[in-house]
Amino acid sequence: MGRFLAFLILGLVLVAELPPTGGWGVISGAGVAALGTFFASSWRKGWLVVLAGLVVGLTTAWWNGEQYQGHLPEKLSGEEVITGVVADREDRARSVKLILAGVTASMAEVGAVSQGERLDSVDDLEGGSTTLWRAEGLVQVTVYRQDVFALPGDRVRFSARLFPPSGHRVPGSFDYGAWLKERGIVATGYARGDVEILESTEDWRWNRLRQHIFQWITHHLPPESQGMVAAILVGKRGGLSHEVRENLVVAGVFHLVAISGLHLGLVAFWGYGLIRLALALVIPLSARWDVKRLAAGLAIFPMLAYAFLAGWPVSTQRAAVMAGAFLLSIALSRNPHPWRALGVAAMIVLVWRPGQLFEAGFLLSFLAVGVLLWLWWPGRSPIGNEKAPTGLAVREESGVWGQLRGLVITTVVLGVVLSPISAHFFHRLTPYGFVGNLVAVPWVSLVAVPLGLGSLVVAPFSDTLGAWLLLGTGWSLDLVRLGSDWLAALPGAWQRLPGPPLDGIAWGVVGGLGVVALPGRMAKGFSLLVMVAALFWPRVAPSYGVFHLAALEVGQAQSVAVRGPEGAWSIVDAGGAVTPRFNIGEGVISSYLWHHGVTELKHLVVSHPQADHMAGARRVLRNFAVESLWLGQFPVKEREKASYRALMAMAEARGVAIRRFAVREAFQEGELIWRILPPWSPGEGRNHNDRSVVVEAAFGAHRFLFPGDIEKAGEEWLLGQGVLQPVTLLMAPHHGSNSSSSPEFIAATQPEGVIFSVGRRNRYGFPKQPVVDRWRESGAQLWRTDRHGTVIVESDGEAWWVKPVE
Repeated sequence: MGRFLAFLILGLVLVAELPPTGGWGVISGAGVAALGTFFASSWRKGWLVVLAGLVVGLTTAWWNGEQYQGHLPEKLSGEEVITGVVADREDRARSVKLILAGVTASMAEVGAVSQGERLDSVDDLEGGSTTLWRAEGLVQVTVYRQDVFALPGDRVRFSARLFPPSGHRVPGSFDYGAWLKERGIVATGYARGDVEILESTEDWRWNRLRQHIFQWITHHLPPESQGMVAAILVGKRGGLSHEVRENLVVAGVFHLVAISGLHLGLVAFWGYGLIRLALALVIPLSARWDVKRLAAGLAIFPMLAYAFLAGWPVSTQRAAVMAGAFLLSIALSRNPHPWRALGVAAMIVLVWRPGQLFEAGFLLSFLAVGVLLWLWWPGRSPIGNEKAPTGLAVREESGVWGQLRGLVITTVVLGVVLSPISAHFFHRLTPYGFVGNLVAVPWVSLVAVPLGLGSLVVAPFSDTLGAWLLLGTGWSLDLVRLGSDWLAALPGAWQRLPGPPLDGIAWGVVGGLGVVALPGRMAKGFSLLVMVAALFWPRVAPSYGVFHLAALEVGQAQSVAVRGPEGAWSIVDAGGAVTPRFNIGEGVISSYLWHHGVTELKHLVVSHPQADHMAGARRVLRNFAVESLWLGQFPVKEREKASYRALMAMAEARGVAIRRFAVREAFQEGELIWRILPPWSPGEGRNHNDRSVVVEAAFGAHRFLFPGDIEKAGEEWLLGQGVLQPVTLLMAPHHGSNSSSSPEFIAATQPEGVIFSVGRRNRYGFPKQPVVDRWRESGAQLWRTDRHGTVIVESDGEAWWVKPVE
């Protein structure tokens, strides 16, 4: 089993498209692990197993890459009428997210069906209409600012705008588009009108039950308790506020509100124990049958019921496979081999969803279980036939203090082993996670989950008793929430770092396998050395002596990362979307910097106080040590704009030097020269765009210009000052609007290249075609972040080159 799984993984790695954070280190690590399992034992007889694993891995990876057929036609770029059945819904503070199945998009007129009214028939649904598209998967639509009465199983119709699944094409950032596709979502969008309920069907009844339970929870619990209770009982986390999420993450216990291995393991454990007790009470049955094996087989059913109650997301699917494999190993064998069960579970998950190999949940789940087996379950090695040591022998501890010592050891070892993976994916170090998990995990396991599941079992027979148990669940989780708030407020709780790259993670896993499986102290010591050394695998960074510019894809906004030839990084503007669940400064700008191993910034430049140029600036300030914050002269905004004041207050609190530029200035930092072009004085500017801080970076024979959002009047001001000169490349002023990029400005700058920072299908229609035509006629090469993704420009001082991330 070990050899088959190892070569299955090698096959996946060889064919699958590796994330930008992994490369030859991942391939070589997988190869070494596969060869190690091959030579571990009986290698002369293992050719067929090895060949089968490699073929299955190669085929699975290729097949998965060919399967996505969710192409959304370009003609669906406006407002269409979509019809489909609600598969699931997530209620949030200001919106409802609907997951629809069987979706068709057409140009039919929406009927005058009032909200909440049900039609008796859908015979005329497509009468006289033109169907433009039929979805081959699920469609995710967000509904804002209205009550939505539709439940899972209801067929609905409404106007919406649909878009292909997409994420920010920025190296190091989370690929939201790939995440959606992995979950079968072929389009996303938002509703433009009321959601009309056409009829109720028998589809998605289980999710309908989940929604009714969610409504029961919200009816009986206060708002501050609803989010966590709904998360652990029915897998709905939409009620968790941004503050609660942040504090749970900082305290290292967010995994407790994501139904996964811990929760399904608890249900399997409690189900197994109760069923075994019930069977043991039936004396004739216990005398004839192995009650232990029968109970393990029967315990699969309550575990699966809870998995469906959680909505059957990918994390729950993975956990259900793992728990089911362990229960089946007990049910089918008198001497179960947990390592084999873990290998079977991994094999099933990877064949079913090969993309999981590079996701945090897969690595964290399987490594955590592997560590637990090493610590608590003596037996054969997961590789070969050698007798596996019991690790730290925590299973042999006895008595209350011994068990407590074993719990502490387990928590510490788990934290140490899993922290590099968490650092890689989440760029976070949770220094108080040990304390949080040591207290919260037993509390949730022994109190919160049993109370919550007990309330669901009792409620159909006695709503009063069920409500009391539900209140107890809320009270127990309130303590976890308050404890997380306390830990998150402690000094040093917020620690951000790049973390090791995926190459280092791969070799760290190889070293860990050697520690667990290889015999002899020398081999184990060498494996431990490899595991530790892999954590210091260097991040990929631009070459020394090369100027690096990255116009990040941040939607209809602008943010540019600049690295000088000596290695100092700066950010020019930090705009983009900021919502309760996503911050552009965290998810894109910081992620790109962490991808290159950055921990500190030389300058953070905010050209002017508008959200599309500064929304993510505060998160960048929080995540990195910044030397100076460059601003323009905006006295009115400093008095009236709360977010602008908050940015400056955070900078002052963190000891960042604040520079407000009112005149032309220049700074030389090694071979890089920064120039601030003379800004328009506050009393003369027509608008804030024209008073943008205009920055130029010069290296060798090349100049790179960042004009912010200046419009024609601002361009005329700079022309009148005589400071504009030919440049190598510039960011198009004001995202390519008609109010900027005047012929005079183009003639004065004469750029060889122009980058438009614009969002896909943005509502302004930027860049405007006349502007594009003017730049193209000037002879400049053009790039757009909506089409080319992040545009990377580099120069050695003599030549320059462009590498779009498409």
